[in-house]
Amino acid sequence: MGDSVNIYLQPVHWSRAAAVPVTAIRQLRDPVTPLALQDEMIARLPDQGLVTVVDLDTGHIPAVTDAPALATILNRLGSAASPA
Repeated sequence: MGDSVNIYLQPVHWSRAAAVPVTAIRQLRDPVTPLALQDEMIARLPDQGLVTVVDLDTGHIPAVTDAPALATILNRLGSAASPA
C-alpha cells in the first residue's frame, strides 16, 4: 500500500520534462479542483509554447462523467503522435 499512495507525497519537478509537449484537460465542472487552481497548475508547466489546454465539460473524473468525450481527445492525441 505504501507505493500506491507514495506518488502523492513526491514532489513534481516539471523542469525534467521541459521539452515534452503537454495537453492539459481542464474539467469545467470539477468541484474538487476549481478552474482557478487548474489554471495555476497549468501555468507552472515549463515551456508554455508546448502546452495545449482542452476544456471538457465534466466533473473531476472525465473517464467517469464523460468517457466518450475523453476518449475522443485521447484518440486524437494518439493519432497525432503516431508515425505516418
